Amino acid sequence: MRIRFFLLPLMLGISPGVIAGENSSPGLLGEWRGEGGEPVLIFDSPTRLRFNSEVRSYTRSGGRFLVQEETGVAAYPYVLESGLLKISFPGEGVVVFRRPAKSSAAKPAGGQEYLVRGSFCSYSGSSNYSGSHSSSRKAFFDGRGRFTTGGESSFNTTLYDGGTAGGASTNVGPGGRYRVQGNKVLLTLPDGSTGVATVNRRQSDGSVSELMYEGTLYAKGLCE
Repeated sequence: MRIRFFLLPLMLGISPGVIAGENSSPGLLGEWRGEGGEPVLIFDSPTRLRFNSEVRSYTRSGGRFLVQEETGVAAYPYVLESGLLKISFPGEGVVVFRRPAKSSAAKPAGGQEYLVRGSFCSYSGSSNYSGSHSSSRKAFFDGRGRFTTGGESSFNTTLYDGGTAGGASTNVGPGGRYRVQGNKVLLTLPDGSTGVATVNRRQSDGSVSELMYEGTLYAKGLCE
């Protein structure tokens, strides 16, 4: 039976003395698994978790996880004790989570590609007495480890007779795969070549809105 988050406040009736780590997160961050390896629960940060790949924002208060759902905030009482994380789910009772083998309790598990998602664009342009030139590049990240690239350029030239001439062209790049490690985005192209983009700006929820690659700024805002 699949466990999902629902909008129901629950009470376990457990003494607060057995609730650990209420005001700090290091004991929770990282990956947890239920019996038989399912479900999978990953705490990426003190405010963001993933439950079977579903991304949710959360806080903790009074021995409960307060999880932001589509319809509101859901409360899930929990106990962190003796290396076990026990969470109460509606209709399913208490599910016991354990650390998987070789998982670190101090660091969140990998797989943060979802933080880099959508279109990131760069722009450059110049002009002088003889005309103008502009170019833009776009990289689209799918949030699951794949990206595509493309670009376009245009020019406008002033002719000797006072007229103008111009043109535009577009191109599609090779794309490839990417991995997110902290503030680095590791890029791998189909030919095996690699590159590294660095995070220039994040939003309050941890998602990335600006990247720097080879000295060029790629930003979501530049795609508008």
